[in-house]
Amino acid sequence: MTNNKKTLIYIDGANPEDKRSWSGIPYNLVQQLKRNYDVETIWLQETKMERIFRLTYKVFWRLLGKHNDPCFTTTYAKLKGRRVNKLLARKKYDVVFFRGSNLAAYVKTDIPQRVYFSDACFHQMVDYYFFHLTDANIKDGNEVQRRAMQNCNVNVFASNWAMRDAVDFYHIPESTCHLGYFGASVDTTEFKKQPHDESLVNLLFVGVEWERKGGEIAVECTKLLNKKDTSRRYVLHFVGCQPPYEIKDENIKFYGFLNRNIPEQAQKMISLREQADIFILPTRAECAGIVFCESSAYGIPSITFDTGGIGDYVLNGENGYRLPMGSNPIDFVNKILEVLADKGKLQYMQEKAAQMYKERMNWDALGDRFREVIG
Repeated sequence: MTNNKKTLIYIDGANPEDKRSWSGIPYNLVQQLKRNYDVETIWLQETKMERIFRLTYKVFWRLLGKHNDPCFTTTYAKLKGRRVNKLLARKKYDVVFFRGSNLAAYVKTDIPQRVYFSDACFHQMVDYYFFHLTDANIKDGNEVQRRAMQNCNVNVFASNWAMRDAVDFYHIPESTCHLGYFGASVDTTEFKKQPHDESLVNLLFVGVEWERKGGEIAVECTKLLNKKDTSRRYVLHFVGCQPPYEIKDENIKFYGFLNRNIPEQAQKMISLREQADIFILPTRAECAGIVFCESSAYGIPSITFDTGGIGDYVLNGENGYRLPMGSNPIDFVNKILEVLADKGKLQYMQEKAAQMYKERMNWDALGDRFREVIG
């Protein structure tokens, strides 16, 4: 039987076979691509020369009080580009797929379909995720980003936020830019949503960075809810991080990091989601947030900040609410109380969250999207 699938080479700086790497993004991308293409995966690990350059560069700038990122320099991207060019010259491919701008920026190839996938552009990350960069590093980073997208005739972004920056700031032709949403890396086959108890509201927080994810806001929000609304008990369940200070409150519970590859810990995570009524994550910076896909998969509406690419994953009044940046704990309190006061609203949002997951916030939907835009 003849295999009519197009040949595709997938190139990534992370291990695409590791389900834990980068929140499972490389692994799930490859699994979806394999549905429609004959895929060869390349994990482009650092060479000794690249490592020496990266470490030397980083130490030099740290001594000067800067946190420059060597991975976003034209020198580092050229080192990667040479290796990628050699790989692509070995045999003919129909499609090359890049996850990483420094992998695509200096590639020279006649492969018909060249695909770049990302959840953000470098320009957006400056003073958002990346801080204290020099002007030279920023210039380099923007050049690498621009060249990568210009080199590809199919650019897929995980949010409108990222795609608009490609078009508006880097002037990448809109005809080459497409949306492709992240999916949830969860198994809901044995999931059984617990009925909502009117006297108890379980809030769930999942995040590994206390400050960036807004841990303190979530804590204060819970304390205020219990003071303001004595008709219910509000319990906050923290997964992923520990506070930098001691918190003694019977309504705030910490579970630390739960590894989904360990059955007991995976089951604990499922159990917390089964009982959760609202997902709260006052994150100050987020490119997209697979965690919002996961919450929707379990029918949990999200309350968060309106930042980054979250707008494509949390729709106001549908599967949650995005509060303006600068909102304080009392604003989160008022929004939660507003939802609970509107009879039937919580149930509607829970059902809408599950529907959104089934329709577009799952990996199969992204696989279908790849087939649509790549061909």
